[in-house]
Amino acid sequence: MRMQLIAIASQKGGAGKTMLAQNLAFAAHESGRKVAIFDLDPQMTSLNQFDKRTQQGLDGEPATIAATLNRLPQLLRAAKNEGRDLIIYDMPPNIGQESFLIVNEVDLVLIPTQPQAYDLEAIEATIAIAATVNTPGAVVINRVPKEMKELADDARQFVEVKCSYPVAPVIIHDRVQFMEAAAAGSSPLLEHSRTQAAKEIRDLWAWVSQRLEQTRAMRGNAA
Repeated sequence: MRMQLIAIASQKGGAGKTMLAQNLAFAAHESGRKVAIFDLDPQMTSLNQFDKRTQQGLDGEPATIAATLNRLPQLLRAAKNEGRDLIIYDMPPNIGQESFLIVNEVDLVLIPTQPQAYDLEAIEATIAIAATVNTPGAVVINRVPKEMKELADDARQFVEVKCSYPVAPVIIHDRVQFMEAAAAGSSPLLEHSRTQAAKEIRDLWAWVSQRLEQTRAMRGNAA
């Protein structure tokens, strides 16, 4: 069975791209997927988080691998040989030819954004790439203050109406458990497994998993 590929992309810093990549990888691993993160961001934050875990003697799964565009074919072959069935790309922040090439090959693009107006305006270039190559995708509204539901509603309307682009049904709120877990290179799924933070990630992964299967079915029918 073909490995499934997810790209998590955001041109603007602070959107929570790496946090989303990390936590979805933990949720996928928890559900039984054999997942790896390919860190394409020059800052290598995902890789640094992985190093934090392994230095503490914690489980090395989900694996995180430093990646470049030129090395992707080799890394994908190695991942397949290891039995990996899901790769999550933590994408570089710049929007360029590299982003086009990667997004064209993946099964799903997730575009995280904070709900403020200046963050929302910054996602339009990333949406344009996904739309140009006709890759399924969605915006994930992230880091929403818990007491500001209206802000999330306004963000959803902006993306769906102005950008004509789907929005994931699960909102990720700005919760202290995400920061506490990140400090240890971990996830609320491990550190705070019964909290709302963990529930939001599990719910988002359930939706992402469903979207991946829909894409697999569509591509199978088109073959």
